[in-house]
Amino acid sequence: MVVEIHSEKREMDSKLHPIDPGDPYVKFILCYPKHDCEEFSSRVKELLDWGISNLVELGKNILGFRVLGKGYSSIATLAYRGCEKGFLKIRRLDSRRASLEFEGLILDFLDRFNIVPKPMFYSKNFVFMEYLDDCIPIGEFIDKSQNNIDYNSLIKTIARTTYTLYIPDFYGINHSELSRPGDHIYICRNGVRIIDWESATIKSKPNNVSSFISYLTNRPVVRRKLSNRVLDELIHALRIYKKTYSIKKLQSVVKILVESLQQPP
Repeated sequence: MVVEIHSEKREMDSKLHPIDPGDPYVKFILCYPKHDCEEFSSRVKELLDWGISNLVELGKNILGFRVLGKGYSSIATLAYRGCEKGFLKIRRLDSRRASLEFEGLILDFLDRFNIVPKPMFYSKNFVFMEYLDDCIPIGEFIDKSQNNIDYNSLIKTIARTTYTLYIPDFYGINHSELSRPGDHIYICRNGVRIIDWESATIKSKPNNVSSFISYLTNRPVVRRKLSNRVLDELIHALRIYKKTYSIKKLQSVVKILVESLQQPP
């Protein structure tokens, strides 16, 4: 799911919708992609039972309404539970997934490491979590680094992100979508956050770190710093890491990357 992150200033252009069955936006987002649905009343009741009081319309335009994100399985908006603002993911009625609960469980487990948006509640149809309104997608961060050639900041962020991805690797949780991490990894003031775990799987050989490194080596700002010899060393170090998922072996991977990026042009 591609998610739009908005500042407080941009939220001034948003529109507040109370959880009211007569509100067109509430019906649109709870029944999407249908215009009306049998599940509407039960979904409204569930949100009210969870304490959700308002939805906030902002983001990209979908069929005349604004949303924060839309994927194959869900659609998302900003919501309030009392005074608590959060990101509300809603299972689409045409979703191939029967439930969003597994994503909620993954978030609940990884939250102890402070690497995901904090989950507030989750169920078959909804996941309500922390709203990352002070973060930047890593793809955008790398593009800015490329334009400004800020290698010191880039090096720190790459190392921090790689070590963050070691955590789900270690616990056998595979994100499954990090070959394109630009919209799934966010750089925040207080650390790295990984979002969109709805496609996650449990496997003995997760590839979160290796997918991210593969992505990096195809970005011009990184690739131009890697000779063919260094690239071969990096691939070899990754293969060794994936045999044991040892933090020491991961340090070897990060060391190769960092030393390459520190080389003068």
